[in-house]
Amino acid sequence: DNTTSGLTATEAQAAIDELAASNAANTTAISNILSPSIAGKIDATGTTPLSNFNITSVTHTDGSGIYTVNFADLGTTNYVINTSVESNGTNDVIININSVASDSFTVEIKELTTSDTPFTVIGGGGGTVTVPVQNKILIDKIWSFTIYNP
Repeated sequence: DNTTSGLTATEAQAAIDELAASNAANTTAISNILSPSIAGKIDATGTTPLSNFNITSVTHTDGSGIYTVNFADLGTTNYVINTSVESNGTNDVIININSVASDSFTVEIKELTTSDTPFTVIGGGGGTVTVPVQNKILIDKIWSFTIYNP
């Protein structure tokens, strides 16, 4: 008899083939999530990626704090970008994604500093409060990113 658990050999093989195809699709999806499509560590000048995974070029003007990373067209702008920027030890540094295209993205890096000249607010009861002024200054820094395109 060619039946197993009520299935014919043909039906059992079809179930095995379907399970194998499903596992292959799941493995590919998991691999796409766990492995970045594009990644890099960019030096402050933007001219030399310190590490490079599928970057075609980086555009940057010295002193601008603005970097554009170019790569092969992903066919979508719905990819996920993770960014990080190195601290300078004294002031906070932030990185913002300015624009996203299917073959590039642009970030700007700013240092948060406190102005030497705070301003004073005089309250209605005559009391005063000195408020420091936060400045956001464009700065060139080493930064890293990963793009996931599941």
